[in-house]
Amino acid sequence: MNPVAVVGLEIHARIQTGRKLFCGCPVREEAPPNSTVCPVCMGYPGTLPVPDRQAAALAIDLALALHMTIHRNWQFVRKNYFYPDLPKGYQITMMDHPVATGGFLQWHRQGRAGKTRLRRLHLEEDAARLIHDEPFCPDSMTLIDFNRCGMPLLELVTEPETLDVGQVDDMLHYYQALLRTLKISDADMEKGHLRIDVNVSLPDFGSSHENAPVEIKNVNSFHMIRKAIQAEIHRQRTLKPVRGRVHRETRRYNPVTDVSEHLRFKESLSDYRYFPEPDLPGIEISESFITSRKNRLPDPPETRFKWLAEELCLKKDYAEFLSMHPPVFDRFCSIFQCDADPREAAHYVMQTERMLQARFPEKPMPEPSAIARVLNAVIRGIITRKAAAEVCVKSVESNGSPDHIFEEYRDAPQITDDTLKTLVESVMSGFADELAAYQSGKRGLFGFFMGRILAAAPDSIDPVRVKAVLERYISSNN
Repeated sequence: MNPVAVVGLEIHARIQTGRKLFCGCPVREEAPPNSTVCPVCMGYPGTLPVPDRQAAALAIDLALALHMTIHRNWQFVRKNYFYPDLPKGYQITMMDHPVATGGFLQWHRQGRAGKTRLRRLHLEEDAARLIHDEPFCPDSMTLIDFNRCGMPLLELVTEPETLDVGQVDDMLHYYQALLRTLKISDADMEKGHLRIDVNVSLPDFGSSHENAPVEIKNVNSFHMIRKAIQAEIHRQRTLKPVRGRVHRETRRYNPVTDVSEHLRFKESLSDYRYFPEPDLPGIEISESFITSRKNRLPDPPETRFKWLAEELCLKKDYAEFLSMHPPVFDRFCSIFQCDADPREAAHYVMQTERMLQARFPEKPMPEPSAIARVLNAVIRGIITRKAAAEVCVKSVESNGSPDHIFEEYRDAPQITDDTLKTLVESVMSGFADELAAYQSGKRGLFGFFMGRILAAAPDSIDPVRVKAVLERYISSNN
């Protein structure tokens, strides 16, 4: 059973605008260190920040998708603190007048579902990147790459709720899929485009003192989030016999020792000396702008799941995978719109095409219309699903059209019913003991028989035909 705690999340997503939040510097992932900077994002005296309109638009998109109340007047503020990755000595963020408040995230994953209440959504600029442990770092030194400084972030803060680690994991996976579906962020945790601070407290430490939440900073993978929460729950439980109370502090999770380590005692709001950013006037958001963004929003993963599972009658695991992976969903839709059978199209994009992309990462995939013709031939019984996959593989290998290769398979001689019957009898004659065990109740052996027969049969054979002949053979030998 997963341990339970009161969990609040601060989720930072880098948004895809192509430029920094308050200047024109481009966002380039592979740029050399300290090459995409300017006087504005480096905080030189006399420079003036200019907010990016596209960042505001994407912030409204996310607020709409999360059923939040969008504020018509936004105000940026300065959050003052000293750290080497902050060249201005303050961060431009939002406080009392954020993008939106309230709302909820309705999520589902792997047959589980839930609803997480939200507190606020705001825009802010990112800090620089501190480099400690790369091979090129001199001993006992920290290097700073200011390319990341000023990149646009959307921070979503959830309300503290009693959750187990599985629910936290499910909710974050769904939120990542939502960000990708809305094309707000690629939300790649390995690249640092989705970073999460976790606030953890226990609900059962007694009633005389309210437990302060402990913040675990910058957890950068879903697996580490689960481990960090579990480690912090264990640590707080062990404190009760000793101190009886948990103090407000900031910690970090060490995956090597599987414990959270103290960083500093948690600052209060007054420590940051928030005040309105004097170089940025308030931003007024018009109702027409909000409406224009609402009209262009794509369906969220939950809506896509219902369409796939209920209207197209796909298996739920297929429907969930497609709804949670926007590029795969888009490819499925492009093939389905060419009048392909939805179940065959789903199987193709989830199995065959993923295999093709792994084997031939630099080669283009076949046109949707050509794929649809091949898949519909499977439905009509002209070729088997296995042969259809081979057609696609050969077309990608040769940079050719599946249509020409498909003709070779369609014209291949088909095995007759009598020949198939002889083949089944020949294969099954070698498994007399297994057949007796099957007839005694070990029904799982049917798949074993199918596998042996298909291995001996031509590639073009239809497994449905094999299954029917095998069933007749077993009945006649009962």
